[in-house]
Amino acid sequence: MNDNSSEKETASSVDVSYGETFTDVYVDKSAFLKAGKTDALRKRIIFGAAVTVVSVYLIMVMFCCFLFYPMTKIDGMDVSLMSPDYASGLLCKSYEDYYITIIYRDGEEVIKASDIDLQVSASENIREIHKSQNPFLWFSVFYGNNNYKADIQVSFDEDKLDELLSDSEYLNVENMKMPDEPKIVLTDGDVGVYVGEEGNYIILDDFKAALSEALYSLDKTFCPEEESCYMKPEYTSESEEVLSALDKVNAYLESEIILTMGDINIEVGKNDIFDMINIGSGYTVRLDKGKVRDYVLSLEEEYNTVGTERKFRTTVGDYIYVTGNNYGWDIDEDAETDELYTNIINRVVIKREIMLSQKGFAYNKSGDIGRTYAEVDLSNQHMYLYQDGKIVFESDFVSGCIVEGHKTPGGLYYLKYKDKNVVLRGEDYETPVTYWMPFNRGIGFHDANWRSSFGGSIYVNNGSHGCINLPVQKAKELYNLIEQGTPVICYWR
Repeated sequence: MNDNSSEKETASSVDVSYGETFTDVYVDKSAFLKAGKTDALRKRIIFGAAVTVVSVYLIMVMFCCFLFYPMTKIDGMDVSLMSPDYASGLLCKSYEDYYITIIYRDGEEVIKASDIDLQVSASENIREIHKSQNPFLWFSVFYGNNNYKADIQVSFDEDKLDELLSDSEYLNVENMKMPDEPKIVLTDGDVGVYVGEEGNYIILDDFKAALSEALYSLDKTFCPEEESCYMKPEYTSESEEVLSALDKVNAYLESEIILTMGDINIEVGKNDIFDMINIGSGYTVRLDKGKVRDYVLSLEEEYNTVGTERKFRTTVGDYIYVTGNNYGWDIDEDAETDELYTNIINRVVIKREIMLSQKGFAYNKSGDIGRTYAEVDLSNQHMYLYQDGKIVFESDFVSGCIVEGHKTPGGLYYLKYKDKNVVLRGEDYETPVTYWMPFNRGIGFHDANWRSSFGGSIYVNNGSHGCINLPVQKAKELYNLIEQGTPVICYWR
């Protein structure tokens, strides 16, 4: 029998205590042999892996003594397993095409590295970064932060930069505009603050200093406005001085003034008052009397009628032009300036007659003659008196003698006054009259009881000394109808 059968026999013949006998059991010893071999293989693998890991670790330690950790970045550039000097060279080379864009308010320009001989150096700092990496902890790349910022040293030719800037159109003082100071303006009746244009005036010293900082920092853009290089106005719309001035101007504009000339109303509007206000340096506010006078002068130019030419429609229907040097409306410049200045200073609400040095009989949109006047037709030797547009009197007359050089002048006048029983005196005459109504210095209407006829061509050879001679009854009638100040229109055709 072989060994196996004998083992089986031996096993089956063994008695177990307690009087019991087990059945036969087969034991395969090869399983134990295989298990032993697997355990040895596992140990060999673990040992080999450990040796590999240690070897890799030690190799990386050796590499990292001279090179950067894997996954290391400096200024965004991957420098994994590079030497500090090589990494420094690459980093500096990346700035060879560097340029900075200057963004002005009114345009842009570019400065290249080559324009100003800009150079960069970072070797010392790169070495320091490498020294900060412990070679024995190179595996920390898997959980640490390996992004670094290089301390790059920048240099450039400042003379070339100055020369470049001096040629810039944006930095030419002739092309620069100072910022507007806030202005107090009147728009549609409301006073407000107009900020105006910010201008483009650059403070050159501040600009150069800030630009140099940007270049040393290797910035890609430079905005002078963000660096406060532009000249700013001394005041803003919120400055206390501006707001105070605004209140003072509004106070003056509280005045409501209407000036009257006959039937004409002249409103001194807010725009007019605003133009009289002087806003000086530091936003001081005062009512300028000189500007008040200028306004009064503008009223004189528009509304004064003394010495002006008028177009007049005669009773017969044709048109003539007459000028009156002693008739019409004339504003008293000094008196009105003082009065208006006082009104505005006191912020009054008032309607009053404008201050006059001479006053006409009427004033409306049609002119200053009105609908009540005496019309003296010298060519036809006939006159009319109108009241409210209706003829209430008319008569023939005799005017100044042409032959003797006493021709009655044409023009626009007004009745100075009325008087009775007056003696008219001249160089060669002394004539008593009952009704005397002068309108042009020594010339006037009066009765002429020594004449028996009027009108026609009597005036040519047998006229007066210049006065308008009327029949006694007509002179009386006129005297009772005409009022002092009535316009007298004398004309020749």
